[in-house]
Amino acid sequence: MYEEAVAEARTVEELGFDTLWMGEHHLSYDGYCPSLFPAAAGLLTATSGLRIASGVMVVPFHTATRIAEGTAALASLAPRRFRLAVGIGYRPVEFAAAGVKLADRARLTDERLDQLSSPGSQDRTGPIDLWFGTGVSHGVARAARFGASVLLMPTVTSRNVAAMRETWAEALPRRADRPPRFGAMRECWVDDDPAMVQWARGRLLEMWRHYSNFWLDDPAGQRARRDELAEQMTKQAVFGSPGEVVDRLGRLIEAGVDTLALRVRFDGVSGTALRRCLDLLADKVLPQLGGRV
Repeated sequence: MYEEAVAEARTVEELGFDTLWMGEHHLSYDGYCPSLFPAAAGLLTATSGLRIASGVMVVPFHTATRIAEGTAALASLAPRRFRLAVGIGYRPVEFAAAGVKLADRARLTDERLDQLSSPGSQDRTGPIDLWFGTGVSHGVARAARFGASVLLMPTVTSRNVAAMRETWAEALPRRADRPPRFGAMRECWVDDDPAMVQWARGRLLEMWRHYSNFWLDDPAGQRARRDELAEQMTKQAVFGSPGEVVDRLGRLIEAGVDTLALRVRFDGVSGTALRRCLDLLADKVLPQLGGRV
């Protein structure tokens, strides 16, 4: 999986994408990365200009010292190419395995971020390109409190994006240096062939059907609710022809999103089908959006 990640990082850099977003999970079936700093170091070394983002690192599982030292090491290895994207976490099984109480996650996150933003820590790390991944309004408020950029999770519906951006912007402290950004993550698939779009949609539906098990107390007994959640999340995805994808991503930009993190790698998707999707994104979609994703 790490070899595949290196190959994909080189591919997306060649195609002109700006950032490769990683994700942290533990005890996961599908290869989510359990240790982001060494993996990010490998990806930064294998590329020359691509940014790597820890989107997202689960803060309660790490000490502030570990986060600061890992960030400083990557900043030395590849200056201005690492984004520290963090989150609060949500999976009870991961917290149990880490020996951390789920009820303590907000407090621990705030403590870690307070320590990272202290003058002593910043003297060691230098400027941190800090992002906060969230799907709820108080998460956006937390990002603003720490002057962080935002990465909205795919669970945020398009109609709520503008209101969440307004909440964040109003609470954001004024900064003289680099202004933070407001991003959104979406599952995305581009193909001119409707049959391929439908195939990819089926793969995504199965992925969300699995992930919805994490949100229910009794997945077997709540199968109907599990399927309902999977359908809702699949409808959030941006699938279709290049023109259709441009239209839907354009609406997010109109709502105030300035960074798009597009997830095209989900269960059962790889090889030539994935490469075709990436090629169409690079050649037919990004030029129409006036920027890089």
